[in-house]
Amino acid sequence: MLKQRAYLAKYLIQDEIPNNLMDNDVTQLRNDLAQYMERFKEMHTNVLDVQQDTMLIEDIKADLKSMEAEKEGLTRKIEKTFKKIQNLPALE
Repeated sequence: MLKQRAYLAKYLIQDEIPNNLMDNDVTQLRNDLAQYMERFKEMHTNVLDVQQDTMLIEDIKADLKSMEAEKEGLTRKIEKTFKKIQNLPALE
């Protein structure tokens, strides 16, 4: 979280401009910069969402792989047990 804040701070800090240098052009540029910063924040949030979704997908894939291996192991156990049962004399 701290690393992310440091990254964002680099792009979201506006430098102070003395009032005597403020004119219409500078004011317009500052307004444009503020709009670009807002767009950057939105895009960054979207990127984080996609990264989290990707991690979730990878976790699901890993879980599926693990479940498949567990299923194979259980299938082998069932087959072994079934073979043992077939070799037992019939109980009546």
